Amino acid sequence: LKTLSMVLLVGCSAPDVPSRVVAQPVDAHRYQLLLEGMPLAEVDVDHVNLSRVEAALGPDGRLAVTVHHGREGGASLRLLAPDQVLLATSTQDDLSAPRWSPDGDALAVVRQLPSVQSAASPQLRHRGELLLIDLGGRQIRIASVEDASRVLGWDDEGVLFTRFGRGDLPSEQLWRVDPTTHALEPVLREPSGQVYRPRLHGDLLSYVRAQDPLATLPGPGQRVELVVADGKGREIRSIPLVGAMPHRPRLEHGRLVFSVEGRPEGRAIDLRDGKMQHRLQQVPGWVTPPPGALLSSLTMPYIHQVYDTPNSFNGHWACGPTSTLMAIQHFGRLKTWPIKVNIPSTHTSNYGAYVAL
Repeated sequence: LKTLSMVLLVGCSAPDVPSRVVAQPVDAHRYQLLLEGMPLAEVDVDHVNLSRVEAALGPDGRLAVTVHHGREGGASLRLLAPDQVLLATSTQDDLSAPRWSPDGDALAVVRQLPSVQSAASPQLRHRGELLLIDLGGRQIRIASVEDASRVLGWDDEGVLFTRFGRGDLPSEQLWRVDPTTHALEPVLREPSGQVYRPRLHGDLLSYVRAQDPLATLPGPGQRVELVVADGKGREIRSIPLVGAMPHRPRLEHGRLVFSVEGRPEGRAIDLRDGKMQHRLQQVPGWVTPPPGALLSSLTMPYIHQVYDTPNSFNGHWACGPTSTLMAIQHFGRLKTWPIKVNIPSTHTSNYGAYVAL
């Protein structure tokens, strides 16, 4: 790992910073970490098609990085400046993204273990250990937690993290642990529905609430809600959505801003008065095939889910939408939407932007 410009970052940390540090491929074996377009560091990996990187910026400008090793399996937690490996897992385990304590003296992370099931308990049981790690590499395991999912962040009262429910596609439960006494308390004491995709925004939380369990996404006509709550779990605002999920909500100047997955649509809600604003992304329109076009005369463009999607989009799990897009373009139904991408080399992708919607 190579640090590029750490001196510029001292004092730049904010409660929602971890979600704004993005990893962008530079070439086949390097990721560049960016904060709002500014380069922070580079991370060497086996191959960007196999390995993933998640980073968090500490209050003093240091970077903690989780590297998911796709070739051999397992993950490692590293600290930059100087480079130090704080934790390395077995090839069967994984790590969540790290989260810094407010004083910058410790990190919280979940060691994600293989799921298990038995004849006595046929439902799949997802497992994870919640770890607190100081900068010398000393680990403290919260012994009473065996089903941790990931760490959201720290607040004045402790570490906010999620726990898996039971089942093959479980929802998540919001919990807090005191880092000194290891006392646990639920954040949502009586959740009125299933909880998905919780995020921490400084002193506020957001999560998706559904009355019925979700497999992957809401079905057509299925109602979900994007809920905004304070650190105690008390609801502030609720935004209804039908047949869709919010994508990466973030807090900006007193508004919660988010896009809607699978739709060229963005929304922003003012948390003070509840007023909603809508905006549409500029997406090229449909093309009507010429009359009498023969299927035999149509071709299907090849679109690579990693190489042809935007640099800021992780396409490793986008085989489904990419294949669907290729099938749609077999009939020539979408106009080109050219973008520049740089993996494995700089080139123009005519259709990859549709995958990242």
